[in-house]
Amino acid sequence: MLAGQLEVSGMTHQGGRKENQDRFLIDPEQQLLIVADGVGGLKEGGRAAELACQSVHADLLAGLSLERAVSRSSAAIAKEATLRGVIGGMGSTIVAVQWSGSRFQLVWVGDSSARSYWSDCCYRLTRDHSEAAEWATQGIHTESAAMAQPRKHVLTQALGVTTMGELRLGRNEGVLRHGEWLMLASDGVTNALSPEEIAPCLDDADSVNAAAQSVMERTLEARPTDNATLILARWLGPEGDVADLPRVYPD
Repeated sequence: MLAGQLEVSGMTHQGGRKENQDRFLIDPEQQLLIVADGVGGLKEGGRAAELACQSVHADLLAGLSLERAVSRSSAAIAKEATLRGVIGGMGSTIVAVQWSGSRFQLVWVGDSSARSYWSDCCYRLTRDHSEAAEWATQGIHTESAAMAQPRKHVLTQALGVTTMGELRLGRNEGVLRHGEWLMLASDGVTNALSPEEIAPCLDDADSVNAAAQSVMERTLEARPTDNATLILARWLGPEGDVADLPRVYPD
């Protein structure tokens, strides 16, 4: 429980991989939630994801903003890769949210994502840094056509491998309605389940732990080819002003 008003549960599974390179972090005192996913195809992905979580957490404890902390974590991963002599570097995606009262700030890099669920509707709060998302944004393909392309999951941004001058953080902010769900997840979850398949897991659950377990079970039933990690949170605080609801990207 964060600040007595946000119920939270997180879990991770290796899914269809031999090694789990996903990591997550929940810190009630900092009102912080993070999901990180080591970039496939590069070595030490699990270490990169772990370092992303640790670096952001440490910088927030030192008083830095969430945006600054996420930006600095990229340099920390790149430095670690150099020290370890990792050929090709180390990389990780990240999606992180921090609360202040009823308001949250959301920062991400890569294709780990955030969605909210309210009244049987799913609202996507992040836009992937991937070739598929870029194609859809530029009108080269519709989003559904882009997802059918062979390079659909190639990332255009990742911590540790995108140079600091080119790193573009995704940002969003807002409040949630009383009883609204927030889900942070690696792409192993969102590639396995559609929003329509996730929503009933939340509606039928009697606790946030039960909801997280239900989503993970359905994910594993879908036989994901990747690691699967999620954090589910349910806002139980006061209703926010509708004008303060977060920006929503079209699904």
